Amino acid sequence: MSLNNTGYSIPEMRENCVHFLDSNCRFVSAQVPLETPPVVPILGLYVDCHEEGTVFYQPVLSEVIYCIKNKEVYPYYTYHNRSDYKMLSGKEKETLVFDGYGRSKDLSEKWKRDYIVPWGNILVTDNYVYNIFQGKEDVHLFYDKKTGKSIVFDWDKLSKEGNFSTLFLNHIHCAKGDVFYSVPSSYWLHKVLNSIDNMPDGKLKKYLQNMEIDDNPFILSFKIKIPEDTE
Repeated sequence: MSLNNTGYSIPEMRENCVHFLDSNCRFVSAQVPLETPPVVPILGLYVDCHEEGTVFYQPVLSEVIYCIKNKEVYPYYTYHNRSDYKMLSGKEKETLVFDGYGRSKDLSEKWKRDYIVPWGNILVTDNYVYNIFQGKEDVHLFYDKKTGKSIVFDWDKLSKEGNFSTLFLNHIHCAKGDVFYSVPSSYWLHKVLNSIDNMPDGKLKKYLQNMEIDDNPFILSFKIKIPEDTE
């Protein structure tokens, strides 16, 4: 993906915003012609690409998830905040000031007052839309497409030992079907292994007890089940 396409030797790459490469970094195809309205700037780190070529992305600070399909861009999902968290108004977004490293003193102050901000961390699966909102603590939201219900994970209630919750939610890299795949960093594995005695007994604890920090890569797969009584 690129915001400046003039340097590419392949015409399709110069004429389109989104580029698909194979495992050897060879160009395969492209989508979203430069003249396609509305073209919203895309941050490559936060793009959810699917096997059939569909792309989902969410611009930073936007409550809208967009879908790119068959060379068209259209809104796919819009968040309507009904939680106790606060979200930025349009005017507040316009007046935010960032330094050259993507940090904002204004935003840091908002987070201290229970504001959450969409940062484009999304995954769209067969049945769910998953999003991480940034705030004083990251807020993980799962929207069930079948029931139209959402659930926000309360970080403090996920586990008495926060390191174990981090293993699953803070390192999700991809999803297939409705299975999420998390790849914890060696830093967090080290923290978990040092507090393994506090972990509930089970297959995961037994596996972790028998591994060393140098046994990376470590990949967790899991599913999310939204309770039936969720409002």
